[in-house]
Amino acid sequence: MEQKKITKITPGNLLELFTLGYIMKKDSEVYFKEVLDEIKRFDITWDISHGTYYPVINSMIKNGYINYMYDYNQKKYYEITPVGRDYYNSNSEHYKKLLSKTSKFYKDVAKVLP
Repeated sequence: MEQKKITKITPGNLLELFTLGYIMKKDSEVYFKEVLDEIKRFDITWDISHGTYYPVINSMIKNGYINYMYDYNQKKYYEITPVGRDYYNSNSEHYKKLLSKTSKFYKDVAKVLP
């Protein structure tokens, strides 16, 4: 199956790739509050709500990137699929370059603001 290629930075793309990378790094099933807590660790001003994140989770399930594993104490746990690994591996380096260019742009703009 042809993998979707990321061509621009969006909140959904960022959350997808970060989540898939986090699950791959952890190498076990994940409760998504863990991922949100990890993102908050970066001390960013973007407050990601469940209303923002759960549509991304549902999209990842629909696209076959993650699977629902089990429910424990009313917490749903998920795992990455081979399709999700392929998607992450085929997009992560290009996305890092997009982020780097965007970061440079914002830094350059900040320098010229009065």
